[in-house]
Amino acid sequence: MGSLTPLNVLLAVPDNSAAGTLSTWLQERGHTVVGVAVRGEDALRAAAASRPGVVVLDASLPCPMSPLWMALAIRDGLGIPILLATADPHDTLPAGGEAALSPQEILAVPFGPESLAAAVETLVACERARGSGGRCTALTSCLQKEVLQQLETNIEQLATLNDRIRNPLQVITAYAGLMEGDARDAILLQVAAIDEVVRQLDRGTLASVAVREYLRKHREIPGS
Repeated sequence: MGSLTPLNVLLAVPDNSAAGTLSTWLQERGHTVVGVAVRGEDALRAAAASRPGVVVLDASLPCPMSPLWMALAIRDGLGIPILLATADPHDTLPAGGEAALSPQEILAVPFGPESLAAAVETLVACERARGSGGRCTALTSCLQKEVLQQLETNIEQLATLNDRIRNPLQVITAYAGLMEGDARDAILLQVAAIDEVVRQLDRGTLASVAVREYLRKHREIPGS
């Protein structure tokens, strides 16, 4: 199909090299890439700030919940068309119902420049044709509840895991301090490695909290 009016496109892709390739393909079709997000929470913030015509989201994107939930938050929460690129659309996406993506919103991986451009332009054309009869841009109450429940579960589980690891780790560190020689050094080396895992859990908790608070603030999702 012929190109539509040039679009502003946000790329949510974890690999900068791949993002560069996609940017080149889109720019060759006259579109503008307004940004690249390498994590789910960054994609949500960037989409809200730049209000692109479409977001291309890779299913391998690291997200506090899942790429599908992030796609739904952008599509239904912000009212921005979403194109989810995935190598396994049938197994990773729910079939039918409210929390589903239409065929126009899914781009099978691998794909080339023509497939990408056609998918982006077809999706936006469908959204424009739907016009006032399209889906409501506010999150439905059902989706609101499910999103918040999943976020709260993630935050609670991450906090619990953090405590269950960090507390015995402190005990191991104390015992290692009573030892001498290579054995002590070996134990402390492993303690440091485990402590880095705990720090990653901390970052995951903060990311989930940030997404939860962002949705509450910008989409008027209730706090309970």
